[in-house]
Amino acid sequence: MAVRNIKKVWDKGQVIRDNVRFLLRKTKKVVFPLTPKDKEIIVDLVDTYNKIPSFGIAANQIGYNKRIFIGRTHERESANSNEHEIYINPQIDNFTDDSLQEGPEACLSIPGISLNVVRYDNIKVRYYELEGKKVTNLFTGFHSRLFQHELDHLKGKLMVMQNVTTGRVEEREIFALYEELTTILFNPIICPFYRKENIVPFANEFNHICSSPHLKGNCKELVEEYCTNQSRTYTSCRYFDKRLVL
Repeated sequence: MAVRNIKKVWDKGQVIRDNVRFLLRKTKKVVFPLTPKDKEIIVDLVDTYNKIPSFGIAANQIGYNKRIFIGRTHERESANSNEHEIYINPQIDNFTDDSLQEGPEACLSIPGISLNVVRYDNIKVRYYELEGKKVTNLFTGFHSRLFQHELDHLKGKLMVMQNVTTGRVEEREIFALYEELTTILFNPIICPFYRKENIVPFANEFNHICSSPHLKGNCKELVEEYCTNQSRTYTSCRYFDKRLVL
């Protein structure tokens, strides 16, 4: 269909907050059989992947809120470097805690920066092909890292939110952009409706309580997604009504 623009967290020396907010949203599950729109997303992923050099691209990186990503099948640059696989509704079913790898990662959505990220090495994964056939596989090394990086995108996570050890930037100006981005991602929770109570002193177990009239106190599940996620503040919470407190 078309080559799509990559949603970047910054461009031309400015952090693009709308793009950051979009990339932090969890993507929606794909339902089979594929709809015409889902097929269009896949074609756009392929067209964009073939045009822009990369190891993989998630659907939300080109503006689509669906659990799909495309990934290269070979780590090394070669005549077959454009060979790819489409992963629909990917997930990790199991991983080995004592098997870790650390290596450099770059991201089309965070240009000009490379980070060394610690990830699981051995993972058991599940995903679906275009016809809806389920595929299970064991990934290690390059394929494991690629799968986790792109799956993070679909979960609304950026690589800077993972276990980063070191990194490098291409230009000095990126330091300031990186600092602004991390401030957005890791600001403390300031929602006036949210309260955390210790269940048993010193046991590190808490109840998460929300007094928002929009939730009517029923926040057992939603509070984990909308309140304890430190990439959000009350200004981006869809249950928060500023007129009630300001």
